[in-house]
Amino acid sequence: MAIRNIRVDDDPILRKKSREVTEFNDRLFDLLDDMKETVDKSEASDQAKEEMKDVIDDLENKLEDIYQNSEQQKQEAMENIQQNQDMSESEKQEAMQDAMDKIDSETKQEINESISDAKN
Repeated sequence: MAIRNIRVDDDPILRKKSREVTEFNDRLFDLLDDMKETVDKSEASDQAKEEMKDVIDDLENKLEDIYQNSEQQKQEAMENIQQNQDMSESEKQEAMQDAMDKIDSETKQEINESISDAKN
């Protein structure tokens, strides 16, 4: 884990649009851990630290829920496609790839909305 810089209101970087999350992996959770450690080491009041950690924890819980839901949707889609007797193997593979792409796209959108909500 790493201590990050804390940005304050007059920092112009806070006015920039953040990059969209395009990969959902451990790096995102590492960043949240870094944020918690940074808050712990900050000179903020105990109440401010608790409030910031609550926001980070809420975001982490939302992201975990989104990820688990995404994995469940993928599993269900694969099972449904595999059970379809009217499709050839190549059609099943294509349908599975389309389903995975759609779920990934929806997951990325939901993650970015959650991050945006947490910033507000």
